[in-house]
Amino acid sequence: MRSPGPLASLRRLWSGLRRRPSRRGTEALFSPVVERKLERVDWSVRDVLVGSLRSPRQLDVCLKHRFYHIPAERVPAATGVRTVALYQSKRFFGARAGIRYYGDVSDCRLVRRSEIKEIPKSSDALYYRFEIRAWRTLPRPIEAKETGEISFFTNRFLLEHSVELPELELCSEGEYRLYTRLRQALNSPEINDAESDLRFPWADREVVFAAGEITVRKDDIVLARCPVDAFRRTPGAALQTLLRDGFGQGQ
Repeated sequence: MRSPGPLASLRRLWSGLRRRPSRRGTEALFSPVVERKLERVDWSVRDVLVGSLRSPRQLDVCLKHRFYHIPAERVPAATGVRTVALYQSKRFFGARAGIRYYGDVSDCRLVRRSEIKEIPKSSDALYYRFEIRAWRTLPRPIEAKETGEISFFTNRFLLEHSVELPELELCSEGEYRLYTRLRQALNSPEINDAESDLRFPWADREVVFAAGEITVRKDDIVLARCPVDAFRRTPGAALQTLLRDGFGQGQ
């Protein structure tokens, strides 16, 4: 299991927005159906394993035989895994990178690597082998960003509604709403208009887009900033900066 993602370290600093966020500045973000789903999400439950694939051949074998395997040391809580999502990295899959396939777990066993006959390897290392009921395809692949080989936990709501990989590590409704609002603003035609006044309120602060930067302000004081291009390239790391500096103070 890799070390906690960049957003995990912000849980204490940003405790205010981990509670149900103010609706100010969040209107019309989601459809009524998604809003109802959000109300039912238990953000403490992380029962979806996002696991890497090392090659296209491994993907083919896993899909054919309906299983996934991973070193036991990387998944300390494997018995709680209900779903596996397959991450295809840019390194090994190029244009087909991202998350396309997922499946519900029917069985989980601790085995020696040599016991996995579908992909032979002479090793006594311990692995978890997950048997999958059936692989499913996401309606829209989750875009690969920021990472190479990974393994971490997320929840079913994020798996079904995320656009980019960093979203899967969001830890609260507030984080999910803010991330979505930021991405919505960055996809707006106004972002390229130097004379536009693109901004939105969030909690008791204001998020402003100007001069190629995203800033978080309170009472006209800039608390945090990051370049727009940085958010587009590495949104998880950029959000970390905005949350820590812009919303961590005074919480």
